[in-house]
Amino acid sequence: MNTVKKLPGLLLALTLTVPALAEPSSGLELDRRSSAIQFFVDAKLVDVEASFRAFKVDGLQFDGKNPESLKGSIVIWPASVFTRDKKRDEHLRQDDFFWVEKYPTSTVKLLSVSKTDVSGVYDFHIELHIRDKTKEYTVPTKVLLQDGGLSLQGAWQVDRRDFDLNGEHVANLVMNNMVDLKYTINLKKIQANAEAKTE
Repeated sequence: MNTVKKLPGLLLALTLTVPALAEPSSGLELDRRSSAIQFFVDAKLVDVEASFRAFKVDGLQFDGKNPESLKGSIVIWPASVFTRDKKRDEHLRQDDFFWVEKYPTSTVKLLSVSKTDVSGVYDFHIELHIRDKTKEYTVPTKVLLQDGGLSLQGAWQVDRRDFDLNGEHVANLVMNNMVDLKYTINLKKIQANAEAKTE
């Protein structure tokens, strides 16, 4: 069947347990309610839908106008993986997948941004770090500036074997090696504290 599974590990549906973090100079912070990172994997049996419940934006830089000025990273805690199946979640935390005891975080680092020929779409040149492996990708990303904030939507494919996410023999028989990864990152304007009132 041609249904892509949201393989355990890279769906970021944002109901985080870790605070959003952004550089004060950017004037933006992560909007937890509307942000998500998802990944899907084709399998022969049951479709798998996964999400990470803990991640943050780190080192964010943005001049407020030009998407090409964007810099920063997303730090993910793979131990927060959620697939609606406790046994599967626990398996994904083990050494044949994310090995969270040894590698507690994964990182998506934005290296550079460049325009494409499509209006509102930019190529995000990123570095994905999982376990002790790193690989670079170019991800076409839709960028929308609105209400002083920023919305980013992109998708690409990764081969799980590039990151030693090898799984056990049975899992490999039913699960595709290629993983469809998709993100929606919404950054909102930091609201000033409404405490500064003059007496």
